[in-house]
Amino acid sequence: MKKILSTTCLLLMVIAGFTQEIRIATYRYSTNDRVANLEPFAKLVEQKTGFRTTVKSYPTVLAFIEGIRNNEVDLAMINTFGYLLLQTSAKPYPMDPAVALTVPPSSKDNYKTAILTRSNSMIKDMATLNRSAKDQRLALVAVGSTSGNLVPRLGLTGIGIDKAESAFDTVVYAGTHKAAIEWLLQDKADIAAMGHDAYLKMAQEEPAIEGQLRTIWLSPEIPLGPVLFHKSIDPKLKETLLQLLLGLHTSQPEALTSIKNGWTEAKQATHYITIQANHYFPFLQQFGKPEAVAAILEQFAN
Repeated sequence: MKKILSTTCLLLMVIAGFTQEIRIATYRYSTNDRVANLEPFAKLVEQKTGFRTTVKSYPTVLAFIEGIRNNEVDLAMINTFGYLLLQTSAKPYPMDPAVALTVPPSSKDNYKTAILTRSNSMIKDMATLNRSAKDQRLALVAVGSTSGNLVPRLGLTGIGIDKAESAFDTVVYAGTHKAAIEWLLQDKADIAAMGHDAYLKMAQEEPAIEGQLRTIWLSPEIPLGPVLFHKSIDPKLKETLLQLLLGLHTSQPEALTSIKNGWTEAKQATHYITIQANHYFPFLQQFGKPEAVAAILEQFAN
């Protein structure tokens, strides 16, 4: 009976031109706020539901997290690190994971972290890095970056570095993946971590840098970030949104392409799949001691 009433209410609201707003949100990277990337999907949501949509972009992942906690978002497209921070924090948040983009098992080097040093450095691999970290300047990308902050820190736990700020001479954030590479080339850092795809792109554009840099660590494939639904969304509407996302690759491939174009790590993704809250646990379990991994997440969660 409740399901029938819910469906009836939804239909009546659509017929009556109900003006409820579905607030879709994401976060900015560098100069791209990704609003234009989400607009085709937002228009599709309007067509399928009859509800008005708005698309908002927060300046950082951390600002996005606060917006989610403050009930400012109905449908959130967040990165992997951002979702893990929401899960880890003691502060409540009113959203659940629904779907995430997936890539074919045959895909290679889709979304990984690279840790680099200069080719003339005494650091030849992660083992030598561990022995001389106290003399090295580490450049990361941004606090809320998955491949440029979380994953390199996870990788460092494998050589016993559980807190980068204590192990290295300095730890700084370059701002973008490209900037982290440039800091290394300009001798503003001795070690740099960034998305591997950003390094490959830069090396393709400037082939000379391959001879100037050395990769000392490459992460496993990183699962792509989720789409979160607000818990208060009507179940019928939630099901409509879910099926829209799951079928986007066949029903509206242009809208899916537009979304993927906003995230370089999504370039090989083919479609959305449903996920549960534990979707990212297998990835985290590949790194170091569980307590070290937990400490990294807790360092940024609150």
